[in-house]
Amino acid sequence: MIKPILTKKLTSTLLGCLCLLSAQVSSAVSITPGTSSLLNGTSFATNPDLGGTIIRDVLRPFEIADSLGNIVITGNVQDRVVRSTNTGELIFAPRLRDLNNPNGDAWIYQLNMMGFEGFTTDVDYRTDGLGNVGPDSVSRNITGDILDFSYGTSIILPPDESYFLSVMSNATEFDLSGSILISASNDFGGNSFSTRLGQISAPSAVPLPASVWLFGSGLIGLLGISRRKRNPL
Repeated sequence: MIKPILTKKLTSTLLGCLCLLSAQVSSAVSITPGTSSLLNGTSFATNPDLGGTIIRDVLRPFEIADSLGNIVITGNVQDRVVRSTNTGELIFAPRLRDLNNPNGDAWIYQLNMMGFEGFTTDVDYRTDGLGNVGPDSVSRNITGDILDFSYGTSIILPPDESYFLSVMSNATEFDLSGSILISASNDFGGNSFSTRLGQISAPSAVPLPASVWLFGSGLIGLLGISRRKRNPL
C-alpha cells in the first residue's frame, strides 16, 4: 500500500509534468531546414515575445481557378509583420481572410511561405487573434527557404478564415522578396489548384525603406474605412 505522503508527491510530480507538457504544446516550435512538426497553437499569454508593434499590414487579393478557368475561391492574404517588443526581432504573421466560393464548394488545404533561407524560424499559429482554423503541421524544405503549412484535417472552407500564422525569426529587417502559394481543392484526394502571390514580406539583412511599409500600413487602413462606409453600423 502506498503511503499518503508518497501518493501526494507522485500526484504533485504528475501535475507538474502535465503543466510542463501543456506549456510545450502551446509554444512555438523551432523548425530547422529539413524538419517538420505538428502545430497546436500559441498565444501572447503563453509567449509574451509575441507582443509587439505592427510595422506592416497589407491586404493582398487573390483568386484560385480550376483547370477549366472557373474561379473556385477568392479572398485576401493579410500580410502582417510585427516587431517583438521583448526581442526587437520580426514575426511574420499572414492569414487568409474574406474567403468566398463563387462557383460551389472548394476549400484550402495548404499554404507555403517562401523567403526564409538563412534565418531561424519558431513557428505556430495564434489562437488569440482573428480567424477560426489553424494548420495541423508545418515542414521546412532542406534549404530552409520554404515553410509549408498543411490544413489536411482542418481544411479552410469559406466563409471560415485562417488564424494568423506566427513565424518568429531572428531577422530585424524585412523586404518584399517573399511569396505565398495557396492550394485548394474541390474534391477529396482529386483535383488540386493553386495560386502564388509575390512581393510578400520576408526576412532581410537590408532595411526596407520606411515609405514602403508606411504605405502598406496606410493601405489596409483605407480599405477598412472603405468597408465601414459600405457597411455602416
